Amino acid sequence: MDAHRTDTPGAEGKLLSRVASDVPELLARIDRTSGRLLNAEGGFSLSDQHPIYAFALLYRQPGTVWQGRAEVLATARGMGDAIAALQNPHGYFLFFKADGSAWGDSVLPWHVGPWLEAWRLLGEDLDAGVRSRWQEGFARWMGAVAEEISGNGRLHNIQAYSAAILVRGACLMGLDALAPAGEAFLRRIAALQTEDGYWPEGGCPTVGYNFVYLQALGLYYAATRAAWVRPHLERGLAFHRRFTYPDGTGVETIDSRVRHHQTPPVIGGLAFLPFPAGRELVERIIERHLATWVPGAVNGHLAYLLDHWPILPDASLPADRPDTAAALGGRALTRRSGDWFWCLSGLGVPAAERQRFLHHRWQNDLGQRFSLWHATLGLVVGGGSSRLQPAFQTFSVVVGGAVHFAPDAAHVEEDVDGEDVLHLAFGPVRCTLGVRVLPDGAVVARWRADWPEAAGEVGVTANVTLPYLLDRQAASSLTDTPPETLAAKKNVVWIERPPAPVPPWALTIGRLQVELPAATTFHWPEYPFNPYAIDNVAPAKEAVGSLSFHLPSDSAIGGNLPLI
Repeated sequence: MDAHRTDTPGAEGKLLSRVASDVPELLARIDRTSGRLLNAEGGFSLSDQHPIYAFALLYRQPGTVWQGRAEVLATARGMGDAIAALQNPHGYFLFFKADGSAWGDSVLPWHVGPWLEAWRLLGEDLDAGVRSRWQEGFARWMGAVAEEISGNGRLHNIQAYSAAILVRGACLMGLDALAPAGEAFLRRIAALQTEDGYWPEGGCPTVGYNFVYLQALGLYYAATRAAWVRPHLERGLAFHRRFTYPDGTGVETIDSRVRHHQTPPVIGGLAFLPFPAGRELVERIIERHLATWVPGAVNGHLAYLLDHWPILPDASLPADRPDTAAALGGRALTRRSGDWFWCLSGLGVPAAERQRFLHHRWQNDLGQRFSLWHATLGLVVGGGSSRLQPAFQTFSVVVGGAVHFAPDAAHVEEDVDGEDVLHLAFGPVRCTLGVRVLPDGAVVARWRADWPEAAGEVGVTANVTLPYLLDRQAASSLTDTPPETLAAKKNVVWIERPPAPVPPWALTIGRLQVELPAATTFHWPEYPFNPYAIDNVAPAKEAVGSLSFHLPSDSAIGGNLPLI
């Protein structure tokens, strides 16, 4: 660990300091009877035991106030015993969440990886009985993982991470007979990576879970230095450099599973550390992570970064990236223009996956096709897709009795007379969305829909979602609409009131002013489908404000988003 350290302050030093300063908050949440680390609400889940790795790292790390502290050692030992106590004789753990819901026996890796690294770091400072008991638990878990992944046709991000921890554990404990199963599985996983650098799930990319695949290969590479892994790490890095906002958060627009998070995940960063451009990306992610830090937010993925930073580079990628990048077969585009960054996406659930999608809990429909980020305001348009909810779909298209939730064809064009344009085909309906920056620095978006008369009865609605409005004050230029505080349980609807037609109007929220076409409806709140809660209810912070307006055939409708 120390052989790779530098004395220069930077993202790593800031992160180490922040983790060390969080220890009292974590110690206050330890249940001394069981050794469990409780979450901020007083609940318990295995995934919340991540900080065991951080405790072990701080115990060993020179230069922090926690080095060699008996309290830190005792806490890490108690947390490890709490994990071990929940393992059954076959190596599995009952996976349950902080809300008390049980999700079955599993070999989920989230708590096992940090537990294993704590065992490695604490070494002989664990008494012989504890060390032996933990090692027996790892061996049972590794055996269960090897059995599960050997000959298993299901290739998934969680199993990939389990396979990597299996190899890591086999290397650390000399269980050489188990390592080949993990390596063989990871080779199969690596072969599924697309040339664009992502692993498809349901035929679609997922920025959030792509990090898990990369963490798996990054951990395997750190353990083995196997040369065959490097090209996969490079492709993954190129993908994430393209689909990361300048503030280090992930571009959710192309993500079929995970919505935007204001605090970016740090899992996956281990895969980027061998490359100079990768460390630059990790530094951006860390800076954002620190800027949005919640006390007690330490997790094992942060410890992986601290433990392995910096891995001396053995390969390099260019440190710059183009301001504009069309990607994913010409179906998506990102552009950085001054203080603005936007993404246009023509992705959709592939035809072969659509029936399965309708009965699959874990995937969104990719219907949100436009996100817009600003250097001062952060994400102002977007936030991510949901499941068949029109308020979260940039274009809602109905032809006769058929609802089209995925395009039949899509492509992007860069800089067409100063405008980036997304083209979509939904059956007989052609939709376009163009985005440009005006000379005064405002962004203007233009929507258009066309269809032949022979298409019959057609309805097209454009939708724009405005995220992160909770508890903010919004004002409308419409008459008889006083300013509203957008609370979680307060219904706000600004809409055309017949018989008087509503002219174009403006919505103002802080420094953001959105100039809207006539007859635009604003509704707060709209909640996305949340597969991670047993009742599918999304937290209040994920509510969005929804703007929608009808698109007649052969008509272009635009709206400006200036800052005031």
